[in-house]
This record gives sequence, C-alpha cells and structure tokens, in this order.
Amino acid sequence: MIIETINSSERTKLYLALESNLSSFRKRSMLYTISAHSESIAGISLYVTGKRGTVTKDIIVSFNKDIQSWEVFSEGKKYTLVSLSEISAVIRSMIAKMSVTINKI
Repeated sequence: MIIETINSSERTKLYLALESNLSSFRKRSMLYTISAHSESIAGISLYVTGKRGTVTKDIIVSFNKDIQSWEVFSEGKKYTLVSLSEISAVIRSMIAKMSVTINKI
C-alpha cells in the first residue's frame, strides 16, 4: 500500500470550482455538502427537504484523464461533461426529481 498526501491547495481549487457552480441552488429547502478529495475527485451530497421529509442523493465527480472530461456518477448513471460548469444542469435535473419524490411520499 502506498499512501500519498494530497496538497490542500489542489483540493481547494476543485471545491471552489464546484461551489461556484452550485451556489445558485441555495434555497431554504435545498442543502448540499462538497467533499473534495483531490484535484480531480469530489463527492457531493444533496439534501432536499419538504413537508413530508428529506431526500438525500450522493454524487461522485471525477476528471477522466483518458478522455479529458469530467464525469458525474449517481445512482447507476454516468454523465460525461464537456466542462465542469455543465454540472449545474445535472444537479438541477436531480433536484427536480428529488422534489417530485418528496411530494409523492
């Protein structure tokens, strides 16, 4: 086993890039947490709260060096993004589905 320490400035760059793309989703009923693990891998947890409870969704964001694009993984689906800024469209779609789920409960 090889253990490497990842520079915190590299993690911070990815965190700030994701935060700038997700900051428009801040609402009373929607929360998210971002955990940047390296300069190319992060986890995002989405929480949508309604009158009948809370729905949670976990997302993995990674940069694929082979094809030079960002990939988003969630619930058995893989989204390939041309740029990281496209993540807002993916998140918007997920939030809409989560909101429908919370209203059906």
